[in-house]
Amino acid sequence: MLPHTRRRFEVCEWKPFRAAIACGVPAMMTAHVLAPNLDPDAPASVSRAITTGLLRRELGFEGVVVTDDLMMEGIACRMTAGEAAVQSILAGADIVLIGADEQKQREAVDAVKRAVDEGILSDQRITESITRIANLKQLIT
Repeated sequence: MLPHTRRRFEVCEWKPFRAAIACGVPAMMTAHVLAPNLDPDAPASVSRAITTGLLRRELGFEGVVVTDDLMMEGIACRMTAGEAAVQSILAGADIVLIGADEQKQREAVDAVKRAVDEGILSDQRITESITRIANLKQLIT
């Protein structure tokens, strides 16, 4: 839980993110922290306000966003692997991580496929992530 004011985030916590973005860091990982003054309803990893609104739009990050393991307690106590995967992608993540639990990995893949089929996740949103991942791959190979 990070109960900081927006001003505190601007002055302290966002400094390293701004520096990393200015240096061209190609990927960042979200954390499962609650920041109620930024999003009162969702941890950062599944928060559109934080991942897309803050990180991408306000801070200008254009690289790949990776979640921390979605089976960690900060997320897993709130939602299933499938829900977490879909919510993370809706929030703006490009890659969702689920540790060694193969059943949870399958659940997440199935949920994402279903969300695309049902129009919850648009083709455009998926293409944005694919493009970012392809750009990262070219950068590191």
